[in-house]
Amino acid sequence: MKIIIYYLLCFLFLLPIMACSKEKVITSLPNDIKEDTANIIFIMDDGWETQYTDGYRILDKYKLKGNIGVISEAVGTPGYADEDQLQEMYDRGWDLLNHTKTHADLSTLSKEKQREEIIEAKKWLKNKGYTRGEKAFLYPYGSYNDVTLEVLKEEGFLWARTVLDGENYELSYEAKTLNLVTSLDPELVKDRVDAAIENKSTLLFMTHKYGDEVDEYDMFYDVKSFEEIVSYVSEKQKQGELNVLTVSEYLEISKNKKTLKQSFVEPILYEDLSKEEKQQLIDDKWLIVWNEDFSELDKTKWNLIDEDINYNSELQYYRPENVEIKENSLYLIGKDEDYRDHNYTSGKVTTENKFELMYGKIEFKAKTDYATGSFPAVWLSATDEDYLPEIDIFEAVGKEYGYAFYVNHWREGEKLKNENTNIQLTDPEDFHTYSIEWNKDEIKWFVDDEHIFTSTEGIPNESMYLIMNLVIGGNWPGSPNEKTKFPINFVIKDLKVMKEVTK
Repeated sequence: MKIIIYYLLCFLFLLPIMACSKEKVITSLPNDIKEDTANIIFIMDDGWETQYTDGYRILDKYKLKGNIGVISEAVGTPGYADEDQLQEMYDRGWDLLNHTKTHADLSTLSKEKQREEIIEAKKWLKNKGYTRGEKAFLYPYGSYNDVTLEVLKEEGFLWARTVLDGENYELSYEAKTLNLVTSLDPELVKDRVDAAIENKSTLLFMTHKYGDEVDEYDMFYDVKSFEEIVSYVSEKQKQGELNVLTVSEYLEISKNKKTLKQSFVEPILYEDLSKEEKQQLIDDKWLIVWNEDFSELDKTKWNLIDEDINYNSELQYYRPENVEIKENSLYLIGKDEDYRDHNYTSGKVTTENKFELMYGKIEFKAKTDYATGSFPAVWLSATDEDYLPEIDIFEAVGKEYGYAFYVNHWREGEKLKNENTNIQLTDPEDFHTYSIEWNKDEIKWFVDDEHIFTSTEGIPNESMYLIMNLVIGGNWPGSPNEKTKFPINFVIKDLKVMKEVTK
């Protein structure tokens, strides 16, 4: 009866039915999302009530969508948004994201308890019909460990956000963000938006509570400052310079890597480092962000490649069985064996979609058997569909005994270009330390801490992933011959990835 009276009143007052019901959901149709441009993602952490009364209202005013992290047991409790408020946000196109059941520090829990925290929140969201953002996760306190990553992948999550400042990676479980805190000037935030536009990168904003209060956790952000930022982003969107996306939209267009080329880098400030981090700096400026000791193959970072190769006339088939961990070293092993119509097999690992880097220092120790027909390499490759740019940190060719090669490859229009050098190693079959230092202006190569080469042209300005492989045969190394001794070993150890600290 109430429903009949409702629509009768609408008819009597000659009001459109739509005006008496909920407003339409704001949606971004495929042609609303522009290719090869910047992306902005607003994420509100924890599901505080002020995120509805202030943050959501401001974004909705500018017809923009966002995302809100939901702690399922906190919904409707004092200070948190209630179900009606969350429903309204979802109906307006927002993603409601899994932020666990109780906001527990996952890194302190067993695998079973971590799974319970994640699954209970997932069930709550699904039972309420909030499934649009079900593949994304927000770490409470930004805290997680390898067990957390295992659980997320086992439960079908594709993406997870930390609370760390920095660059972002598509389909990553360690996505970083720009935290909007009291001390952050809106003008600086606008500069970051401009940088994202210039580099066509993806920038995440994270907020907690809204207001002019100050607390020890720096959780509040000024409402006027937030609206100033939103207004700026809205104007840039109208000008076609960026997309404003929900996480589910971000994941959908992540299938096209070229759209989500990541090239925006947050500086690491010396003043933001802990005392322990400052003490651990290398040469007083390099902060280790990944220290790979190869005690095991960390599959949250590495992909074991199982594939045929049909370029450069290479002869090997890459098999996971040809990758071994021994004595804290990674062995890539070339074998003279028949496998799937190939006469040789070998090993290859990459960090594609798991760990990517733009600018920094990469250092490792390596040695190889200089066998005719072999071509070991450690290199960086572009994350989009084009294989260029490419940075060859170390290459060796079996028939060029004792020589190591270093190359920067790039594309200029239709032309392929490079800068390169090579050196003859002392004791070539022993371990040597190889490294590069890469910034926006140049790439420097080092062997055993000695600077040997600098490239200043065609410097990559985008995220790249790491590849280690051992090629058998092909245009450059040629085919193995009767003098080639198998198995061929390419051994890497003590890998460090570092970011430069700004003072």
